[in-house]
Amino acid sequence: MNVYGEGAAGRPGASTAPRTRERPEYRGARVSRVIDGRFELVERLGGGGMGTVWRARDLALHRDVALKEVRPPDPALAEYDTEGARTLRERVLREARALARIDHPGVVTIHHIVDAGEAPIRGS
Repeated sequence: MNVYGEGAAGRPGASTAPRTRERPEYRGARVSRVIDGRFELVERLGGGGMGTVWRARDLALHRDVALKEVRPPDPALAEYDTEGARTLRERVLREARALARIDHPGVVTIHHIVDAGEAPIRGS
């Protein structure tokens, strides 16, 4: 399972800065990968135990966005704990939907979720 959420990069009051300390060699890593046929990953902004935040380009709307790729701390979770993987997926989707209902200048807006469903978790 990979779940991606998109936030508005550059939105007043919205921060795309990572909340965890990054090793300098990983900060700003350039990539070229397209998610859901729409979001081109441009640069890694930061990450932590549950995922990575990317600067991305929305190819449909021609705008820069922040994209969060959520993944479990252990990519093999689905192989040895299918119930744990299902619970994690449900929790991430529930939190994304709750966050999407919030409209506040200090909170990043969720515009889109890409959910691979029950597919096996793959590390990146």
